[in-house]
Amino acid sequence: MGEIASLTSKPPFRILVEILKFSHAEARMILHKYYHKNLIPLLMKHPASMFMTDAWPEPSGVQNASAFGAFPKFLSIARDTNCLTLEEVIFKMTGLAASRFKLKNRGIIADGNFADLVVFDWHQIQDNTSPEKCDAAPTGISHVFINGIPCILDSKLTNQKPNGEFII
Repeated sequence: MGEIASLTSKPPFRILVEILKFSHAEARMILHKYYHKNLIPLLMKHPASMFMTDAWPEPSGVQNASAFGAFPKFLSIARDTNCLTLEEVIFKMTGLAASRFKLKNRGIIADGNFADLVVFDWHQIQDNTSPEKCDAAPTGISHVFINGIPCILDSKLTNQKPNGEFII
């Protein structure tokens, strides 16, 4: 936004409004300014931290890389920096997040809970997204089950759609 504002001599907010108007409020942007590789492990270790993303895959256009790589990135950072154990990093992205957002029957494996499971290799999990390839699949995930429905098996989409309740 700053670069466009400088080139056009318009305030950044005006540029944002014009882009939203021109795109019928469908423009997307990715902000990388909050990421610093030395800061992230320190933040991850903090007792109040948990891991989440507000990104989702879009049907078309440039994707938000977080929709594809946020959780693999948290896992690989924890592994590579030893800032958290496997159990700690998983809890911060599942049980703790579900509890904090008051998501019932989610976040931990227990009788009566939804069967949302990701099977991955702790030594291979890796975010593969880049500014050039925002929708690159992560490495190291072999199976994904949502509400007990296998959505990914042997690292391949199954085309099965999860049914039932998603959030509450």
